[in-house]
This record gives sequence, structure tokens and C-alpha cells, in this order.
Amino acid sequence: MGEASGQLEIDGASVEFRVPDHVLPGAMRAFLGATPKDSEVDDLAILSRPIWLNVVVRSLRLYRRMRPRSIDHRCVYDPSCSRYAELAFRKCGFLKGAQVTIGRLRRGVLDQGSRRAGAEVHLEGGRRVQAVLVKT
Repeated sequence: MGEASGQLEIDGASVEFRVPDHVLPGAMRAFLGATPKDSEVDDLAILSRPIWLNVVVRSLRLYRRMRPRSIDHRCVYDPSCSRYAELAFRKCGFLKGAQVTIGRLRRGVLDQGSRRAGAEVHLEGGRRVQAVLVKT
């Protein structure tokens, strides 16, 4: 597996990161709250029509605000599964959207063993932090 690296600005501090590719989305969510793709979905307007789509999108966004912290950053996909579901319902309609969402969730469950991945983070000023991200 490859390694992703880059530099982020977090609350005015410059953070350099190096993580295995398969944990990059979770690491970005842990530090930034969302990946760029997650943010694109979050910025989409909530449509008033059709009503079923309005209800589905509002439900998914409520889930993202209310889900337990213990599962907050564990999705290994980008965009996250709930954001993928929102896009699927918007683009494919209700039945096909539900079908592709279920497929994505099943793949996620099958992909998730109890792997651990280390993330080495370098903070401005040379301080280094070793973080362990757990995918459960």
C-alpha cells in the first residue's frame, strides 16, 4: 500500500502528515472534521422537492451531527458513506440510490477488519506526534 503525505493548516498551525493511503480519509476527518469531498457534499443545498429527497437528505445530515464519537472518523471511504448515500439518492433516485448505498455499506463492512495504522504527524516547531488510528 502507498503512503499519502501533505501539509495542512489547522487553526493557524502548519501540520505535516504521512499516513498509509487506506487511512487518509479517517486521518483528515480526525484533524479537519471532513475531507474536501465531504465538504463538497455538505455544501449542497437541501432541495424542498421531491419531498422524499428532502427527508432523506435531512435524515442523513442529522445522522452525521448526532452519531457517536466512537464511529465518527472510522469510514475509510471518501466521501464518507453517509455523504455517498446522499449523492446516490440525489443522482439515482430513491430505489437505485438505496441499492447503491446498501452495496457501499456492505463493502465497508467486509473491508473493515480490526486493522491499525500509524499516522506520524509533524507539528510546526519540530514537535512530532505519533497517532494510532483504529479502523473497527
